[in-house]
Amino acid sequence: AFADVERSLKSYPGDPFALRTRGILLVRKAQMEKACLDLQLARIIGGVLDIDELIEKHCSGSSPKR
Repeated sequence: AFADVERSLKSYPGDPFALRTRGILLVRKAQMEKACLDLQLARIIGGVLDIDELIEKHCSGSSPKR
């Protein structure tokens, strides 16, 4: 699944659903910093309904770096 998401993001880097999916996969790999960056970016781009819940659950205390 991870390779598919990476391929999708190469074609369309601004896909919030692919960023959300990669964020979830990174959470499962315990790569929380990268996961939270992807989830925060997906929130900024918009369109993903459950993104705030995912960020609250997995990224509490984490703020996006700009």
